[in-house]
Amino acid sequence: MKHTLAGWTLTAAVTISLPALASAQQPETKDKMKKDGMMHEETAMALAKGMFAGADNHVASGSYQIVMVDGKPVFQTSADLSVDPGAPDVYVVLSPGPKVGKKDGIWLGKLASHTGAQSFAIPADAKLDGLTTVVLWCKKYSVPIGTAAFDPSGLKHGMMDKMK
Repeated sequence: MKHTLAGWTLTAAVTISLPALASAQQPETKDKMKKDGMMHEETAMALAKGMFAGADNHVASGSYQIVMVDGKPVFQTSADLSVDPGAPDVYVVLSPGPKVGKKDGIWLGKLASHTGAQSFAIPADAKLDGLTTVVLWCKKYSVPIGTAAFDPSGLKHGMMDKMK
């Protein structure tokens, strides 16, 4: 594009980086999925997934999914997980509801951080019947920080497929 300004000719050039253009059209790679906080097998599909919402006047957001990794079920939070930073001692629990007792549900483990992707193994012998909620549970004060709906039907089916 040329413009003349007081006898001077200015030329503007538009350049396109071909590698950048090509990479913008590529499907997500395993490295991209790792950066996004979701570790997947190449063909893994989510057996269960959901979105967190805050509970009991606390803030929680982000999502989770459960996938089979090396034939074992793994609970994974997304990279955009964010949990109330003031909440101590937060655990991930597969529960029959938003309140958790010491013996209720399946305790997957303590969050290492209030943000970001984290993974927890689900025991292969886990009894999933009656579990309807993923709870981010503050063990110290016995309150839910966040919850998400949990439907174990896909997980049960996926675990049975891997056992055949």
